[in-house]
Amino acid sequence: MKEEIFQSNSCHFWITDDRFDKIRLEIKVKEICFSGKSPFQKIEVFNTYEFGRVLVLGGVIVLAEKDEYIYHEMITHVPLFSHPKPENVLVIGGGDGGVVREVIKHKDVKQVTVIEIDKMVVDISKKYFSDLSAGLNDKRIKIIYNDGSKYINEIKEKFDIILVDSYDPIGTMQHLTGKDFFEDLFDHLTDDGIMVTPSQSPITNYNLVKKTFKSLSNIFPISKLYLSYLPSSPFGMMSFIICSKKYDPEKDITVTGLDNFDAKYYNIDIHKASFSLPTFIKEMKQKGDK
Repeated sequence: MKEEIFQSNSCHFWITDDRFDKIRLEIKVKEICFSGKSPFQKIEVFNTYEFGRVLVLGGVIVLAEKDEYIYHEMITHVPLFSHPKPENVLVIGGGDGGVVREVIKHKDVKQVTVIEIDKMVVDISKKYFSDLSAGLNDKRIKIIYNDGSKYINEIKEKFDIILVDSYDPIGTMQHLTGKDFFEDLFDHLTDDGIMVTPSQSPITNYNLVKKTFKSLSNIFPISKLYLSYLPSSPFGMMSFIICSKKYDPEKDITVTGLDNFDAKYYNIDIHKASFSLPTFIKEMKQKGDK
């Protein structure tokens, strides 16, 4: 592993997430905390003026301290509060620990299996994002270092909840968005299981969202798209697709324990409102169904 660590290095330059041809996000950097390479990708941590520490994997901005809770709460609590007793949870990806931190807030959860291909992501997150990754040390957590699609083909275990924490489904993680992969996830859910995957922005990735939604709608009896907003993302508006074998995430909301629930963004009103879609997305879904 090649590693470079910079202490108190005032840089005053900009990091750029330019995974798209025609759009990019730039964030001004105060200092470089870490730069190195794992067997899988380049990993960088920057301290920025506006968003705090930022994790960059393979040139893609994965999370920022200032607003990461929005993404992690929305990918987690919408499905877990739609299931009456989510005991066994699978997280594909999630090496930074953000999804796990939110999952273990649910008292019914007995086991969380995290499938992360890159151990260095876990190590770096524990060192530079201690608040984010603290949940990875919980006794209910089992971390397996493997490719998510490969792992799911090797096991017979079924899960109540599957969360696909894929930060770059248009790039290095495209294999986590294919029809075969989603069919494998369906087979590894319990009879009332729920799965969620991020589906990018309906504005900048309209065709990808439409294609993904159509594919999932052909596999699951219930498939719905919901929205959130993330300032540190080049997408701005971002979407998730939630798929269920039994429960309707708009109607079957388990409100027990929500009064004192520890969340900065998620609440019951946000849960319901996230399924209220703009007209152009409703039309996209209708076209995707054909």
